[in-house]
Amino acid sequence: MNWTREERFLTLIAGQRLDDQKITCIRNELRDGLDWLLLVNRAMQEGMAAMFYVHARDLELFVLMPQWVEEKLKDVYHRTIFHNLKILGFLNELGEVLKKRRVPVIVLQGASLLKDVYKDIGIRPMEDIDMMVRSKDRMRLRQILEEMGYSRDPIYENTYRKGIIYLDLHTDTLSSERISARKWIMSTDSTHFWDSAVPLLKKEIPVFRLSTYDNLIALSMHLLKHNLTRLVWFVDIMEAIFKEGDTFDWQDFAGYSRMVGGDRCILYMLLLLKNLVDMKLPDSVLSDLG
Repeated sequence: MNWTREERFLTLIAGQRLDDQKITCIRNELRDGLDWLLLVNRAMQEGMAAMFYVHARDLELFVLMPQWVEEKLKDVYHRTIFHNLKILGFLNELGEVLKKRRVPVIVLQGASLLKDVYKDIGIRPMEDIDMMVRSKDRMRLRQILEEMGYSRDPIYENTYRKGIIYLDLHTDTLSSERISARKWIMSTDSTHFWDSAVPLLKKEIPVFRLSTYDNLIALSMHLLKHNLTRLVWFVDIMEAIFKEGDTFDWQDFAGYSRMVGGDRCILYMLLLLKNLVDMKLPDSVLSDLG
């Protein structure tokens, strides 16, 4: 694969923690000069502009770049904070309504990571909020959203919008209600996702996120479904693993992935992460996954 220097540079800054070797490489690349317009545009396309800003700010790297680069990245970072605060505000507001109506939901993908995976709310840009609801509750959730002032898309009936908040409703993690063949990808149905889901907000609020193992499989499936198109989605998987620290049981995770039919997808994503962003993995984990 023929990558530009700018694309390779983004893999160096991909992650909340950077080791000394990567920091040295980043400084050297910036000193040598890059195509700044291409770099900023690619960073925005890959969902990495806000993370780039935070690293450059904290490592005092903006002296190596044109001033307009700092201004552009700073603007993206602050707009990301604003948007993500709106998302968290919406989830809290919705949660109070769902508590009264006794309708549980599971928040999927990026929005599920804001509370405990990303330390800085401005690092991870969001577009829409993917939300899973049981089939029997879908009509009730639609009614609740409409009562809250959200408008349904005239073409995509499970998509709602109000201002800058977009919602995409699903009945499983693979969106098999849209493409039915996807339901055969996993060897289990969506029931077990609900059984192991954990609260995203306060314990009494029925807004949940997937368990760690289920979330990693769902994030990997989502990335594969979208043809591996954005670097930030790889970072989501890596950061969700790092968040667990040394307590993460790789062997148990490999066994669970095999049980639910997600092992091949997880194996592919870890191989890509190892080669793409130099993610450090235990020696045995790839063989455990086959």
